Amino acid sequence: MSPLRTAADLLRTLESGCYRLPELYQLAEQAGLADRADGRRVIQDGQEQYKRRIRSALQALRRQGRARPHDDRRAAWLIEGVAATVLARADHRPPAGPVCPAATPIPVEARQPPAES
Repeated sequence: MSPLRTAADLLRTLESGCYRLPELYQLAEQAGLADRADGRRVIQDGQEQYKRRIRSALQALRRQGRARPHDDRRAAWLIEGVAATVLARADHRPPAGPVCPAATPIPVEARQPPAES
C-alpha cells in the first residue's frame, strides 16, 4: 500500500519550486491517489474528484504561507517544499527545482500565516 494517502501527503513530498496543475495531477495519478475512493468520479466542475483534492491541498498550503499562485490563472504554483523522506513508489520522482520561467522563491514574510482578526 502506498504511504501517500492524501493529496496533502503528496504535496508535502515535493521539492521547493514551481509546479503546473497538470504536473501535480500526473504525480497524483502515479502515486495512486486518483484511484482512491471516488477519485475518478466526475464532480460538479466537470473534473475528476482527485483533481479537486489536489487544488484543495494547494489552497491549504496557501493559507499556511507555503504556496502561492505563480500567475493570475492559478495554473502554476510556487511551493515551498521539503525533501521527500518517503515516496509513494520507487519510480515516483518529483520534479527538481523550478520549472516555471522567472520563478522566484517565496519571501520569508509571505510564508507566515495571516494574522487572525
